Amino acid sequence: IDYTKLKARSHSKMQTLERIPHEGEVMKCRQSPFKQGLIASVTTSGVINLYQSHALEQGNGVSKGNSLVGKLFGLSGETFSLHWSKSHSHLLASAVDKTMCVWDVNS
Repeated sequence: IDYTKLKARSHSKMQTLERIPHEGEVMKCRQSPFKQGLIASVTTSGVINLYQSHALEQGNGVSKGNSLVGKLFGLSGETFSLHWSKSHSHLLASAVDKTMCVWDVNS
């Protein structure tokens, strides 16, 4: 199937709430369970970007803006996992470079 030739269905009830520009490929992304609108994404180089999504923060409506609020370093290369702690502001990740990192995004 050539997916580039498929057309979007005009009768779809779904809409894009926000488009967030990203530096490089997005390998994984996760929304924080503790802070509404906070999204972590990881690049192919292992850098983790933190974004504040205004559409997710507001809970409705279409957002035209977003903001990169931070970058986390410590991993190199492809990242295997990216997870938020359910009870704390901790973000956990592991990578092909045989390292695991835990960050407290509130610090």
